Order: sequence, then C-alpha cells, then structure tokens
Amino acid sequence: MEKMKMKFGRRQFSIPNEIMFEIFLWLPVKSLMCFKCVSRLCNSLVFKSDFVDMHRYRSSGTKFFLNESKAFYAAEQQEDENISSSLFQTERFPAYFRLNCANGLICVWEPYYVRPALIFNPSTRKVRFLPHPNKVTSCGDYLLGFEPKKNKYKVFLSETQRGYMKQ
Repeated sequence: MEKMKMKFGRRQFSIPNEIMFEIFLWLPVKSLMCFKCVSRLCNSLVFKSDFVDMHRYRSSGTKFFLNESKAFYAAEQQEDENISSSLFQTERFPAYFRLNCANGLICVWEPYYVRPALIFNPSTRKVRFLPHPNKVTSCGDYLLGFEPKKNKYKVFLSETQRGYMKQ
C-alpha cells in the first residue's frame, strides 16, 4: 500500500493513497485543480481516468445552462430539500451562439465558421479548439457525444450545402 507523505513543521504524516483517493472524490473540481501543484502523486491521482469517472459519477446532479444576450450563464441545482443554486457568468465566448453539452463539456460554435469551434470544460476552465473544416460550405452544426465502450468523446459535424445535408 503506497502512502503519501506530508510534512507539517517538524512532523511528517503518511496517508494511504486509498484514503487520499476517497477524500479527493468529495472535493469540488475547483479545489482538486489546486492539488495539481502539491506533488506528482496528487497530480497523477487527480487525472487518472478511474478517478475522473468516479468523481463525475459522484458529483452528477442536475446542471443546466442558460443563454441570454451573448453571455453564458451556468447554474447547478442541488438535490437537497434546501434547493440552492450557484449562478456565474462567463464572458469568454460572447461571439458564439450555438452550444451542445455532454458530461459537463460544452461544444460552442458559430454555424458560418467565422471562428473555430471549441470544447470548453467549465470545471477546469480549459478550452480545446477544434480543427477548422477543410472545405467551408454554407453552414454547419456540431454534436458532442460520449462513447462509453471506448471511453471517448466524439464530435460530429453536419454541414448544409446548397440545400443538401453533408455529413
């Protein structure tokens, strides 16, 4: 059993990895991102695929997004008697006006390819831009999906060209 060694002043503590794993599962993603810099062990634990899957399963709740006047708002509804929600505004992508979600990731794009489409993870605040289509047609729509058998996200682009659907 591996243990994580932590030093506080003159005292040194060892915490088994299984316990660290369990503690980390209960932390919000924003707090987990702070542990990336603590040690290599913490960094590797936070990004292990089994940890990410279990954390997503435990923290799955009712989440929804609202779009109003070129600004994105996100809210989370707690499954509790005292229903509280946190609402925050992100002004990073005011020019985009279409979105699609899968497991908390958001695909955002303009249908006329003025700017490249992107996938945004609100938990980590990381953005990945998608490659621009080789041939630009009239307009298109993206669909973001998750394939559980292969544990991969996939992006589907459906384009319209002179009245015909091209996939």
